[in-house]
Amino acid sequence: MQGKLIAIVGPSGVGKDTVMSELLKNSSEFSLVKRVITRPVQTSNEDHFVVDVESFRSHLECGAFILNWQAHGLHYGITFDAVQPLFKGQNMLINLSRKILEEANSVFENFLVVNLTAPKNVLESRLKARGRETSEQINDRVNRKVSDFPSSIKKFDVSNNRSVAETAKEIKLITEMSGRAYA
Repeated sequence: MQGKLIAIVGPSGVGKDTVMSELLKNSSEFSLVKRVITRPVQTSNEDHFVVDVESFRSHLECGAFILNWQAHGLHYGITFDAVQPLFKGQNMLINLSRKILEEANSVFENFLVVNLTAPKNVLESRLKARGRETSEQINDRVNRKVSDFPSSIKKFDVSNNRSVAETAKEIKLITEMSGRAYA
């Protein structure tokens, strides 16, 4: 019985890590897929393995990643070990880049996407508050054009312009309504 892999996607500053933390709080229904990233952990909401570029490339050459991609000058990877709970029926949350969704959909049979949205002014405010990007980077991220989602992707749009608890509750409902894990 394979659990669901729920990809949480959306623009920078939309609150992906915050929403996932809320979903994981006091719940055994979900667990988190920890990514390998060539960026140090910068907030308490981020939970990933930190490696340098050389170590990342070594992992890649050894075939350690089931998925990997680059975004915003960083390398991201998902190890085979990180997704093992899926194959025991555990539903898992993952923060993914939109550009890797088609590949993830072909790798994982029980895959769905939650696309978090928020108005541009909210995104800009959140990015300024986290203090990780320059003004130019914030402007680029807020105004970045994104391509449409492939039609093969099971996607649900969820506004994160309200309390985190309300957003998490909607995602939990979507996960339940999208079908149970199956054998």
